[in-house]
Amino acid sequence: MTTYSSVLFLGATGYIGGTVLQTILASSTPPSTITAIVRNEKKAEALNSLSTPSGTTLKAVIGDLSKADQLIDLAKEHDIVINCANADSEEGIKALIEGMKQRRDKTGHRPLLIQTSGTGVLVDDAQGRYPSDRVSPHLTLLHMDLMSRFTPT
Repeated sequence: MTTYSSVLFLGATGYIGGTVLQTILASSTPPSTITAIVRNEKKAEALNSLSTPSGTTLKAVIGDLSKADQLIDLAKEHDIVINCANADSEEGIKALIEGMKQRRDKTGHRPLLIQTSGTGVLVDDAQGRYPSDRVSPHLTLLHMDLMSRFTPT
């Protein structure tokens, strides 16, 4: 049986990624190492200050999907890559896969890739035809709608 003990995590500070990270940390068998790629020092400090289960190390490193060499180097050191960051970075995904390939070639162990972000791109056929000038956080409108439905009158 293959043991998966290390995770490279992209998008850990986002809405989906934060929930996935919390679930992993709360699991009965969390990985021994989680390396989270974040875009700035403030996010790195926030992640590094989280408490983790005994035997689990959470380390934030600053980077992004445009830094192919960094992604390759990090991916080749982990058993699992979880990308909750961005589905639109073809070069970033190629770099992650290259790093995973190098890990497989070195260890004989096939790493896992879990891609969760941007699954809507597979079903949305807007093709740029429905632009909007309104900019708002994605949850604000949902929150306002839910509050208007359930707030006592």
